[in-house]
Amino acid sequence: MSEFVEIRDGTPNKESPPPSDTTYDAVNEQPLYTGRLRKLIPIVLRNILLSIITLGIYRFWGKTKIRRYLWSQVSFRGEPLEYTGTGTELFLGFLVVMLILIPVLLLNSFLQIALQSKPYIFIVVQILYGLGFFYLIHIASYRAQRYRLTRTSWCGIRGGMSGSAITFANKAFLYTLLTIVTLGVMYPKMQLALQKYRIENSVFGDVNLKFDAPLAPLMKSWLFSLVCLLILYGVMGYFSYKFFEAIETKPSQAEMFQLVVGVLIALTLIGILTAVAMVWYSAVVIRHFVSATKFENLSATSTMTVGQLFNVYIPAYLVYGGLVVLFALTIAMTSGGNDATTFLILLIIALAIFGTLIPIIIFNRFISAFCANMTITGAFSAARLLQNQQDKPGYGEGLAEALEVDAL
Repeated sequence: MSEFVEIRDGTPNKESPPPSDTTYDAVNEQPLYTGRLRKLIPIVLRNILLSIITLGIYRFWGKTKIRRYLWSQVSFRGEPLEYTGTGTELFLGFLVVMLILIPVLLLNSFLQIALQSKPYIFIVVQILYGLGFFYLIHIASYRAQRYRLTRTSWCGIRGGMSGSAITFANKAFLYTLLTIVTLGVMYPKMQLALQKYRIENSVFGDVNLKFDAPLAPLMKSWLFSLVCLLILYGVMGYFSYKFFEAIETKPSQAEMFQLVVGVLIALTLIGILTAVAMVWYSAVVIRHFVSATKFENLSATSTMTVGQLFNVYIPAYLVYGGLVVLFALTIAMTSGGNDATTFLILLIIALAIFGTLIPIIIFNRFISAFCANMTITGAFSAARLLQNQQDKPGYGEGLAEALEVDAL
């Protein structure tokens, strides 16, 4: 280590080398999240309004404001995270990507018209187009994470990310093929491989994170979930068969009503049980991934449960559904039901507004539950951290913005 970095501002201080007798503090505490919806929602609503006025241009600066608020509410050992990205970086990244994507989209539209008389060539072109889109999504995801890490700092020390977005996309493609060939059985293997590549190429200061997660515990949980899903969909197939079989006997109106109600109840129960199985597995993944991630001498554990995850999502979606229904009824009553076009336009606007709010609300609830259920233990010395010397990308997330890879 040739340079010591003052932890507060992250500037090199060559005259102060790291002391050899630096003590490591024992750590046994939780990260703290203090964000509140009453402060976050006004920021989001203001961003929506300004984005409408500016025809979408303000969204990049709006997203930056949301991130700065969310990052600043997460703290560890009394020190908050800081987000240093700018709206200008996001906007420039979007413009650069659109200069590339627009010609590609126009070319695809032209080929769709030109190859109508050559169906086999058309199919090949569409397969290649879909494959390219698959690669772009994973490249965008990786580059977006790299940008966010380079714009995240704690006590003046920033994060970073090495690795190749193309290599990540190649891994995603190969493991997706493996998952398809094995009828979903190897899905946990894909999750582990992609998470390992992301984590082990992530760095904070001059220290790389480590990821060591055995496959067996995750595979057992996934196979249990998969068997439950297969049973549920088998039951659904049986009910569907019986339903159509009963229809052929030309039942009376009362019998038909009973059949429809029975099928709807069965499908609802199957949907609920499917959600429980998948959310239960998601909780297992969170606990497994958290415990597998190491930073120098620090490790972490999570006690996230399926009930806590449901508590993240269900209230948000109930509020979303309730607001949409209430808004639709209000419009219908005030318009007298005479102007269907106005009703449809206002309903679409409501769906767009609530659809923008809900992901932010869910993220706020998730990060609160995530921090509350995580405990970080080990030995840590901030004085040992040197500033990350990796080059930062000059602009950010253009591809992720264009493809709508994530909400934040």
